Amino acid sequence: MQSQDNKIDFFISQLSISENKEVVFSKIRDFFGNGDPDKHIIFKRSILYFYTGSEIIDTYACPPTELNHSITFDGSKVSKIEKAYFVGAASKSMFDVEFEISSNNNNNNNNNNNNGNNNG
Repeated sequence: MQSQDNKIDFFISQLSISENKEVVFSKIRDFFGNGDPDKHIIFKRSILYFYTGSEIIDTYACPPTELNHSITFDGSKVSKIEKAYFVGAASKSMFDVEFEISSNNNNNNNNNNNNGNNNG
């Protein structure tokens, strides 16, 4: 278990949190306690997301940090995920699409003039 504790300590050190480290350590240790290989954690925007497979089974809000990337931990390996990996409503679109909305009042006026519907 000492090896697991060292890995958890390393993961927590990468999160740059300064408060509640003991609570975070305990939650992570309990989470990986049964050795399920489908479990992993994603730290994103100061929140720990605890996953089993693709399902979030728990979350824990940590004190705010200055990290601009996410970090994953599967119980043995810590990985950094760049911010651009997650595409959401708050991030820039992967596609540069521009829409131009034009007014077709000129067409309506021209149609009215051509059809003898001018009031002048």
